[in-house]
Amino acid sequence: MAEPGRSLHPSPRGRGRTERRTLRLLRLLLCVGTAFQVTQGAGPELHACKESEYHYEYTACDSTGSRWRVAVPHSPGLCTSLPDPVKGTECSFSCKAGEFLDMKDQSCKPCAEGRYSLGTGIRFDEWDELPHGFASLSTNMEIDESTACTDKDYFYTHTACDANGETQLMYKWAQPKICGEDLEGAVKLPASGVKTRCPPCNPGFFKTSNSTCEPCPYGSYSNGSDCSHCPAGTEPVVGFEYKWWNTLPTNMETTVLSGINFEYKGMTGWEVAGDHIYTAVGASDNDFMILTLVVPGFR
Repeated sequence: MAEPGRSLHPSPRGRGRTERRTLRLLRLLLCVGTAFQVTQGAGPELHACKESEYHYEYTACDSTGSRWRVAVPHSPGLCTSLPDPVKGTECSFSCKAGEFLDMKDQSCKPCAEGRYSLGTGIRFDEWDELPHGFASLSTNMEIDESTACTDKDYFYTHTACDANGETQLMYKWAQPKICGEDLEGAVKLPASGVKTRCPPCNPGFFKTSNSTCEPCPYGSYSNGSDCSHCPAGTEPVVGFEYKWWNTLPTNMETTVLSGINFEYKGMTGWEVAGDHIYTAVGASDNDFMILTLVVPGFR
């Protein structure tokens, strides 16, 4: 039962107040929603990145020795529309000493006056002390040849054996040359082209008619001269024994790995020298001289 003075049906006047309140509420919600949208969209649009706002980097090298050059913003989130990734130089690519790798066009450029580079794509704009062998004159740099050359400043290589079983010694100054050969007490670079007898082949090999060394057939052995058949009931002990180094064996590889950016250089890390093998001169003290022996038959 309805309470006295109250009606179960709202009056036209009451309905009007309710409708006005509902309309005001809808307007309020609409205004709040519009304000929220305006606030969300009021942030400044990101502009296209300028060249001064990003730099280039290389991705890690993949199993094929390839990489990509990508643009990286100095401050992420401040600009957009970075240049697309492009194919980078091969991982073995390296600039010469005195040059650096310009990442914009991926080419080697000479260092500016007053700066130096050890190669490998790295440029030094600042340093605490000059590298060994350099002296500063004004803003220029030049090689210091105030030290007399010694036999440690040059190296030699062997040519392949000729048909007469002879090889030539070839002498070269280590580069960059940081000594003077005209100073008192300095040694001269020995004359190249002197012929000497080729060393014998390594055990298990024999010398062919053109003075190259080839492995003995299975079932035979050698001490580096001629191959002999194994006695009945025996078999050869298979293995590698290198005693003579006239040429680098075909199952060996040598290269130089930069200790700065860990990229391979197109340089020889080891040189053969008759009865021994030695590391060549690298571009910097940070380089790794790598000698790899490939042994077939393993997985």
